[in-house]
Amino acid sequence: MAKKSSVSAGRWITIGCGTAMLIMAGGGILVFADHTVINFYIWFGVMLALGVLTSGPCMRFWRWLLGSIRRFWMVLAHTVTFTLVLSALLLGVNYLGVESGSLPQEKAVVVRKYSETRYHSKRVGRRTYSRGAPYKVYKMEVEFADGLKRDFPLVRERYGRIHKGDTILVGRGRGILGMPVIDVR
Repeated sequence: MAKKSSVSAGRWITIGCGTAMLIMAGGGILVFADHTVINFYIWFGVMLALGVLTSGPCMRFWRWLLGSIRRFWMVLAHTVTFTLVLSALLLGVNYLGVESGSLPQEKAVVVRKYSETRYHSKRVGRRTYSRGAPYKVYKMEVEFADGLKRDFPLVRERYGRIHKGDTILVGRGRGILGMPVIDVR
């Protein structure tokens, strides 16, 4: 009887640590995606295909972790986990190996600058939240010489100084793994 409860405790600890790892991987993808210039539809398509292909050798682990459920759910869990963790790892290694000051500077033209209105959340009651006070988020869209367009966030002071048609310097180069990275200062 003791063995069954220790296996169950180990399973729940693994599920908790795995969930925390997936949340951190998702956050890492969001951070590094702003600095990486690739087509993410192709990227995640390849990652999903690799996840499905590698799910076979990992079936014993997923059967232990998820209990005796259908094969579809085990393949799905492996594919999602594989895609998120490997994507965060590869994007992070590609960007973290680059010093932002060492990237070659390229000229880019400001195509447009714009602001988005967002809203804070406001707690109304014990379990109720509503839309709170509005605030602005400032952004600019730049175009490189090769036709690539990219949006960048701005602080309020820089938003006031930049105009449509201005030329700015953007750090653009290759990361350790060869994927293009950018950095706006």
